[in-house]
Amino acid sequence: EDCHPLDARMGEIFFRTQKITVLEDGVVMGADDEVVTRNAQAGETGNILDLLKSKSMSMRSIDLDVLHEENADLYWEKSEDHDFAVQLNFGQPPINHFCRVLEKWIQHFLGAQVRITPMQQITDPKWSWHVGLDAAASDILNKLYKKEPVDADELERVICLFRLDFIDEAAVTQSQAGKPVYMAIAMNDEKLLKLKPQNLLFNLPLAKAS
Repeated sequence: EDCHPLDARMGEIFFRTQKITVLEDGVVMGADDEVVTRNAQAGETGNILDLLKSKSMSMRSIDLDVLHEENADLYWEKSEDHDFAVQLNFGQPPINHFCRVLEKWIQHFLGAQVRITPMQQITDPKWSWHVGLDAAASDILNKLYKKEPVDADELERVICLFRLDFIDEAAVTQSQAGKPVYMAIAMNDEKLLKLKPQNLLFNLPLAKAS
């Protein structure tokens, strides 16, 4: 099956920690933590995030190793290097590709067809189920669900929210049928995104196989 380069890059997040940087203009960038750390230890001025910080959006181009739709085919030439950064803001193509990867992952391991949509906030008064895709996101979603106070700086760690809908409602528990599952990714206090995709395997409201 053909795989879009941005699907492959966002798939790296499933097993490789991402270093998150929020630029002055509010742009959220993710880059491979191991690569960033290695470059910093080597004293290289070509550190992905340093380069990003020093450039305006209009100057960010292929030489900065930012992967986007226009240069996506370059990914295959250096996919083993893990040195492409991606923009993780709501509405950006990488986030949409992340949703597609999550959908395929759930279909593959759980046999359930779902539709995942990025969100900016959860306003559902009937919010009944959520899954954090990492430890930081789980903690924040749990507090919001219980209506516990959440500090502003903690909320700022949220990178993106998502809504998961089951296409096949026979796959979901009767009590959750027709209701969305809310999800999130967030950076921890070290500005790292450490995805825990296994949360989806164990925490979705799936009907038990007969």
